[in-house]
Formats: sequence, structure tokens, C-alpha cells
Amino acid sequence: SLAACGGSDEPAPAAEAGASSVDTAALETMLADFQKPLEEEVPTETAAIAEGKSIVVIPCTYSSEACARGADAAMEAAASLGWETRMIDPGGNPEKARQAIDQAIQLNADGIIFTAAVADQIDASLQQARDAGIFLVNSMSPADDRFDVEVVPDEDVSGKMMAAAIAQDSGGSAKILVTTDPAFPSITARTEAFKKWLPELCGDCEIVETIETQMSQLQSGLPPQIQATLTANPNIDYIWTHTGAAV
Repeated sequence: SLAACGGSDEPAPAAEAGASSVDTAALETMLADFQKPLEEEVPTETAAIAEGKSIVVIPCTYSSEACARGADAAMEAAASLGWETRMIDPGGNPEKARQAIDQAIQLNADGIIFTAAVADQIDASLQQARDAGIFLVNSMSPADDRFDVEVVPDEDVSGKMMAAAIAQDSGGSAKILVTTDPAFPSITARTEAFKKWLPELCGDCEIVETIETQMSQLQSGLPPQIQATLTANPNIDYIWTHTGAAV
């Protein structure tokens, strides 16, 4: 991407001793373009909206800003259609997520909207919901045919832009602590993308340490882990976190 910003096929001149080879201006332009508001055409017509539907919204955990935003948006959209809505927060606990699906079945819900559901953790419950005729929607996760509709983010682009942001802000020389949660496929994909793009966008940047954590450990377990890691590696000057809730 950065090579395309150049106007010549000739090799770039060698960087001065001690100078970074990162083109911070090109990175700044890339990030500015990425953050521009989307220009979308709003449809003037819509299919007929079904009436009297009942929707249950199940976020991964409402304590995560991203999951909460998705859940709130789903609740607002369903309410605007005059549908009955209910949110059940499992708090990142797979067993409570299964219980939430069971409750949706007992409530005779027409649909369940998940944010960042991990299908492997709730597979049997999803099948029970399907058998009960419930329409299943998931967002913020890689595609999975166990749901009827999936809203899939581009985690490769997310990881790339995060790598570009650190490269631009650091001037091309960052010592980074990474946190991630392998339980969520979307977070794993985002982390892998960040690690893939970082060497290309910031050759002198280095990932010093990676901490694996769980959503339930963000408040109690992760802070002391980060403190111990920073004490042991005082050269770390950037922390890349996998979700806003970790911040």
C-alpha cells in the first residue's frame, strides 16, 4: 500500500543512519482516509416489515463497549419496528450464554441477535434454537453457517490500521505489548492481522511480549499481568489491546 504512494519505480534512497525508513506522512494519509465517514446511499424502499415479532439480544458481554454498542443498536432497531425486545447479558460466560438461549426458546422468541457469539461454545443450544424455529443473527465474528445471517467485520483491515497507527505515532520505532483473547475467533483474526501487517508498515517496531487473557479476567487478572510485564520490560512504550474493554 505504501509503495503505491511513490511516483517512481526506482529504489528509494538509503535512510540516514539512525533515521526511520517509515513514511509517516503516507501512514497519516492512510489513516485519515480510513477514518472518513462512509458515503452510503440510503434505500428509498424496503420490503414489508413483519409485525408483532419478539427479539432476544445476547451480547458477548455488556461490559465490552463494542458488544454493548452492537446490542444497544439491535435493541433500538427492533424497538423502532414495534417489535418486543429483551436483552440477556451472559457476561462473557459460555454457560450463561447457553442459558440465555434456553430462555429465548422458553419465551417463544422469533429471533436472537448475538454480538460476537462463539458458535463452538454454544453449538448444541444454537441447534435447539433452530429446531424451535428461531432466526439466528450474529455480528462481530467470522462467518459461520450455524447462524442464518452474519455481519462479518474485516479484521484484516482492522489489524492493518492499528499497525499503521502505531507506526505513524511512534515514527517507526515502537516496543509493543500485545494483549489478546484466543476464545474469540474475531479477536484472534484481528491479532493475527496486526502481527502480520506490523513488520511491513513498521520494520523497526517490535512486539516484546504477548499476554493471553479472558473476558472475565479483564478487571482482576489483566492489570497485574500488564504491570508485571512492564516492570520486567521497561523498554515497552506501546500497548496494543484486543478490545476497548481491555483499555
